[in-house]
Amino acid sequence: IHAVPIYIYSMTAQMKAYLDRWCAFYDADWKCQKEYLPEMTGKKIGLITVCGDQDTSICSPTEDVFKNLCKFCQMELVGCLQASAYARGEVEKNKEAMQAAFKLGQDGAS
Repeated sequence: IHAVPIYIYSMTAQMKAYLDRWCAFYDADWKCQKEYLPEMTGKKIGLITVCGDQDTSICSPTEDVFKNLCKFCQMELVGCLQASAYARGEVEKNKEAMQAAFKLGQDGAS
């Protein structure tokens, strides 16, 4: 499960740098190198995004990156959770978001 706050309508620089390093898995023709393909194919991945805006659709561009990455890497995206929180501890009070996060973890583990 990957989790990232949304700053200025996008993922953090640290998350982008992490994802950029995935380029090492691919050859010059953008095909997964044969030694990595079995490790990537079918691997489950989930995403949690949190933004300070009540309109969580601003998380969608980051979600799109993960959807495309999973398609490209032949991984299974088990789900995405978008949540809104501005102050520390706000998400913990959101029972719906907490239940969705728990379910995302279950789906990723099964």
